[in-house]
Amino acid sequence: MLYFVGYVYNNWARADPNIFETYFHPFHVTKVQQVAYTILRMAQPGGITNMAGNLQAYRPTDLSEIVLLREHGLAPTLAQSFNIASRALDPKIAIYDFGWQVLRNRRFLSDYPADCSKIGSKVDYRMQFLGGLLFHEVLHFNNVGQLAWGTVLQAGEVIDDQAGNFCGATKAYGPYQSRMLRDGDYGKALINNENYVWFFLPDQHRPTRSRLGAPVKLEGQVEEVCRE
Repeated sequence: MLYFVGYVYNNWARADPNIFETYFHPFHVTKVQQVAYTILRMAQPGGITNMAGNLQAYRPTDLSEIVLLREHGLAPTLAQSFNIASRALDPKIAIYDFGWQVLRNRRFLSDYPADCSKIGSKVDYRMQFLGGLLFHEVLHFNNVGQLAWGTVLQAGEVIDDQAGNFCGATKAYGPYQSRMLRDGDYGKALINNENYVWFFLPDQHRPTRSRLGAPVKLEGQVEEVCRE
């Protein structure tokens, strides 16, 4: 997760602006950068310690506070975040057996559930990878958006799964539904987990140069991103 978020953030000048505008409105460049920068700061030893005074009581501020579990769960749910509210204790991410099966076997989404006519061939489980799954779940913790944007967020303002028409769920999951959300409501795209996951895939940015410019100057300096 840290590698691919860090790769795009630290090479923002080479990111493809057309890909950015596929998932986000160009007005939101700084806000998206701030989310990526926040994730990288949360990964540093000790996490974020210089948060604004109005955010001092909120958690998590350090990725090491989040406990990662393996649980049985029920297909087709891959993973789930728990205790995501800003004042909640004991934040957790559970990756379910079906999630590990998908990651290991790259099962077609069309295998489960049976009817995937709503999305056709645009999405399948072969596109899932562990870093993207963890990134999606970490973004569920309300404090990520609060730390990124420096303000207390209310219901409907935090980063979360937005409504969509994904096969088997009424959520904007996957790249196709993320793009449809961006076209229909770019404000909702900014707070949809999946828009971040699919924009930050590094391979799609490597061949091109960007007109987005360098990242905005933010406090602190992100160290070399862990590649594990």
